[in-house]
Amino acid sequence: MKGHRLFPLILTVAAWHASAASNGSVHVTGNLLTSSCSVTSGTNLTYDLSTAMTDDLPSVDSTTGRQEQNIVLSCDTGVVVYMTINGDHSANDNTILNNSGTAQGVGIQLLNVNDNYTPIVMGDRWVLINSTAATNTVPIAAQYIRTGTLATGTVESSATYTLDYE
Repeated sequence: MKGHRLFPLILTVAAWHASAASNGSVHVTGNLLTSSCSVTSGTNLTYDLSTAMTDDLPSVDSTTGRQEQNIVLSCDTGVVVYMTINGDHSANDNTILNNSGTAQGVGIQLLNVNDNYTPIVMGDRWVLINSTAATNTVPIAAQYIRTGTLATGTVESSATYTLDYE
């Protein structure tokens, strides 16, 4: 009969122990670090393209007046940097920035110099730097591009660039 009484006592102890186990705490510590990257030169690029003559742009898609400027980045080793450039672009070609000046039939095209002067697609995110170098120079070129029938006047365009990294 003693064995009979021991069983309920064991259940009581087990139930009390399970109840006590539901009250506990967890303590977690750690460190979260981020790689960094900063623009050391070229935060604001201003291109002053030389005066172009209408004869310099004989047909649609012809270009002239190419000029380069650099964005210089200082990044932690191993950081991958992405760039996105956005601006008011042509509905027919998202590599051509619309002219907000008075000239007609001409726009501005930005080029990725490091990629054999490939036109930059507005709104596309692309790998700018994928290296272990701490300092990187990124040349970006600008040029006139003919888009239609020319009429003389001023040419002005603007765009913004965004850098993000991991």
